[in-house]
Amino acid sequence: MSAPEVRDITFDRPDYTAGAFIVFTGQTSEVAPPGEFWARRGYQKILTASAPVSPGTFLLLIYYPVGAGRTLFVTDIMLEMTGSTAGGEPRYPSTGYWYSPRVPNMYAEIDIFKSGELIDVIEATPYSTVVHKNYRTPLTYYSGEVLEVRGRADIGTTGVFVMVTGYETTE
Repeated sequence: MSAPEVRDITFDRPDYTAGAFIVFTGQTSEVAPPGEFWARRGYQKILTASAPVSPGTFLLLIYYPVGAGRTLFVTDIMLEMTGSTAGGEPRYPSTGYWYSPRVPNMYAEIDIFKSGELIDVIEATPYSTVVHKNYRTPLTYYSGEVLEVRGRADIGTTGVFVMVTGYETTE
């Protein structure tokens, strides 16, 4: 076996040591243009409600009309179910801890409306009692539109806690 042959390698590239620079001039385009839901001036908005919801009925939890000259952007909604069994025994203790079996087929649901039109449904189950939904593109409510959140339970009176977060602009 013979020794490998050694050759000079020539690269066809510019000589960067000579002081060549790239200069950008006259650039007028934005690197990241703002999205339509970005606020110039906004105020944080947190709406909460908590109530026991009877099976098979809808209960109005949040009713929020957006004022004149304002826009509401909803970024997150959280639902927590603290239900009870069909017999009324508390599902979660208020102090201390004791074993309480999960109640099958107990569900809590909230329906989100925009001026009377259903736009989203969030459901909690016995195996997922806290549900958090983040909207990558916020739900947008313009002046005069109404945000409504209604709760419903399937079996047994269910305590429902809901929190709506976002921001509201005044421009």
